[in-house]
Amino acid sequence: YARRTGLLSEADCSRILALIESIGFSLYDRDLESQDSGQLAVLRGLEEFREHLGGRLTITMVTGIGEAKEVHEIATEHIPPILEELKARSTQVTKTVPLPALRG
Repeated sequence: YARRTGLLSEADCSRILALIESIGFSLYDRDLESQDSGQLAVLRGLEEFREHLGGRLTITMVTGIGEAKEVHEIATEHIPPILEELKARSTQVTKTVPLPALRG
Protein backbone atom coordinates (compact mmCIF):
# COMPACT_ATOMS: atom_id res chain seq x y z
CA TYR A 1 0.00 0.00 0.00
CA ALA A 2 2.80 2.40 0.88
CA ARG A 3 4.48 1.84 -2.48
CA ARG A 4 1.25 2.11 -4.44
CA THR A 5 0.36 5.42 -2.78
CA GLY A 6 3.82 6.95 -3.20
CA LEU A 7 4.96 6.70 0.42
CA LEU A 8 7.62 4.09 -0.34
CA SER A 9 9.96 3.78 -3.31
CA GLU A 10 9.83 0.76 -5.61
CA ALA A 11 13.43 -0.11 -4.72
CA ASP A 12 12.84 -0.04 -0.96
CA CYS A 13 9.60 -1.96 -1.34
CA SER A 14 11.39 -4.68 -3.33
CA ARG A 15 14.11 -4.93 -0.69
CA ILE A 16 11.59 -5.18 2.15
CA LEU A 17 9.45 -7.82 0.42
CA ALA A 18 12.54 -9.84 -0.53
CA LEU A 19 13.74 -9.77 3.07
CA ILE A 20 10.35 -10.90 4.40
CA GLU A 21 10.28 -13.78 1.92
CA SER A 22 13.92 -14.75 2.52
CA ILE A 23 13.32 -15.36 6.21
CA GLY A 24 10.39 -17.63 5.43
CA PHE A 25 7.33 -15.45 5.78
CA SER A 26 4.55 -15.59 3.22
CA LEU A 27 3.31 -12.34 1.73
CA TYR A 28 -0.08 -13.78 0.86
CA ASP A 29 -2.71 -16.10 2.26
CA ARG A 30 -5.99 -17.20 0.66
CA ASP A 31 -7.83 -15.90 3.71
CA LEU A 32 -7.12 -12.38 2.39
CA GLU A 33 -9.73 -13.12 -0.32
CA SER A 34 -12.48 -13.95 2.19
CA GLN A 35 -15.65 -11.89 2.08
CA ASP A 36 -17.78 -10.56 4.92
CA SER A 37 -21.22 -9.26 3.92
CA GLY A 38 -20.06 -8.77 0.31
CA GLN A 39 -16.93 -6.88 1.33
CA LEU A 40 -13.36 -8.09 1.64
CA ALA A 41 -12.99 -9.20 5.26
CA VAL A 42 -9.66 -7.34 5.53
CA LEU A 43 -11.47 -4.07 4.70
CA ARG A 44 -14.18 -4.86 7.22
CA GLY A 45 -11.41 -5.48 9.74
CA LEU A 46 -9.91 -2.04 9.03
CA GLU A 47 -13.31 -0.48 9.64
CA GLU A 48 -13.69 -2.35 12.94
CA PHE A 49 -10.18 -1.25 13.93
CA ARG A 50 -11.08 2.38 13.17
CA GLU A 51 -14.20 2.06 15.33
CA HIS A 52 -12.14 0.47 18.12
CA LEU A 53 -9.77 3.44 18.02
CA GLY A 54 -12.69 5.80 18.60
CA GLY A 55 -13.33 6.87 15.02
CA ARG A 56 -9.86 7.82 13.77
CA LEU A 57 -7.85 5.21 11.97
CA THR A 58 -4.13 5.19 12.67
CA ILE A 59 -1.92 2.83 10.68
CA THR A 60 1.86 2.93 10.58
CA MET A 61 3.21 2.78 7.02
CA VAL A 62 6.79 2.07 6.08
CA THR A 63 8.16 5.02 4.10
CA GLY A 64 11.74 3.82 3.74
CA ILE A 65 14.23 1.45 5.31
CA GLY A 66 13.94 2.24 9.03
CA GLU A 67 11.39 5.00 8.38
CA ALA A 68 7.65 5.16 8.99
CA LYS A 69 4.70 7.51 8.98
CA GLU A 70 1.26 7.26 10.51
CA VAL A 71 -1.67 7.57 8.12
CA HIS A 72 -5.28 8.07 9.07
CA GLU A 73 -7.06 7.00 5.91
CA ILE A 74 -6.81 4.00 3.62
CA ALA A 75 -8.01 4.33 0.03
CA THR A 76 -9.81 1.00 -0.16
CA GLU A 77 -9.76 0.89 -3.96
CA HIS A 78 -6.04 0.09 -3.74
CA ILE A 79 -6.55 -3.07 -1.68
CA PRO A 80 -7.91 -5.53 -4.32
CA PRO A 81 -5.09 -4.89 -6.84
CA ILE A 82 -2.51 -5.06 -4.03
CA LEU A 83 -3.87 -8.45 -2.98
CA GLU A 84 -3.72 -9.64 -6.59
CA GLU A 85 -0.11 -8.46 -6.84
CA LEU A 86 0.86 -10.28 -3.64
CA LYS A 87 -0.99 -13.40 -4.80
CA ALA A 88 0.87 -13.37 -8.12
CA ARG A 89 4.18 -12.85 -6.35
CA SER A 90 3.49 -15.74 -3.98
CA THR A 91 2.81 -18.15 -6.84
CA GLN A 92 6.11 -17.44 -8.55
CA VAL A 93 8.37 -20.43 -8.10
CA THR A 94 11.63 -19.27 -6.57
CA LYS A 95 13.94 -21.41 -4.48
CA THR A 96 15.89 -18.49 -3.06
CA VAL A 97 15.24 -14.81 -2.96
CA PRO A 98 18.47 -12.82 -3.34
CA LEU A 99 18.61 -9.74 -1.19
CA PRO A 100 19.71 -6.51 -2.85
CA ALA A 101 22.99 -5.07 -1.62
CA LEU A 102 22.71 -3.19 1.64
CA ARG A 103 23.40 0.54 1.67
CA GLY A 104 25.88 2.25 3.93
